[in-house]
Amino acid sequence: MLDDLHKRDITVSKVIQTHFHPDHVGGLPLLKGVEIIGSIYAQDTLKTYIKDYVQYLPTIVVLDKKSIKFGRHTFDLELNSGHSIDGLLITLNNKYMFVGDDIILDNNSNASIPFCSLGDAVAHINSISKILSRIKGKTILPTHGSKLDGRDTIIKDLINRLTYLHFIKENSNASYEEFHKETNISFLGRDWHVLNKIEEVE
Repeated sequence: MLDDLHKRDITVSKVIQTHFHPDHVGGLPLLKGVEIIGSIYAQDTLKTYIKDYVQYLPTIVVLDKKSIKFGRHTFDLELNSGHSIDGLLITLNNKYMFVGDDIILDNNSNASIPFCSLGDAVAHINSISKILSRIKGKTILPTHGSKLDGRDTIIKDLINRLTYLHFIKENSNASYEEFHKETNISFLGRDWHVLNKIEEVE
């Protein structure tokens, strides 16, 4: 990617992070001197996975919401803790919404099971609900897999995710097979189901 950018005489000056899990920040040390834009909670995630995490910390911090102009483009950033506590919802020109790993698909738009890395279904329910409330006229761009567009397609995907998250919140010991039998909803990556250990939230 860096070779391609160099051939096009493009210099990266800023990077907006959807969240700070290792598979999303691994390339940052290769981008010398860039400004990193990310959630106020970035450190909470980074210190869990990376020993020398200081070089990955955001230099521009999103405390709640922030708008950034870049040429004729506007990026609207908003905290969205769900898959990860440091999740960021990024909307470009009120048309494209980058949702990080709150939505994971394969390259054929098949849905992967929601993964609660926080161990908190409620946080993930809130993040998906926020996305659902902001989808009008937008194309969804996850960081893994193909895009989602078309209002009906997006709503169906999000409702399926909310159905799953509510199910595990209310049935913490139930198997994936029990969820599928009750709802007839299928996800890829069902092995993640056993990792979705839900903590009791008062």
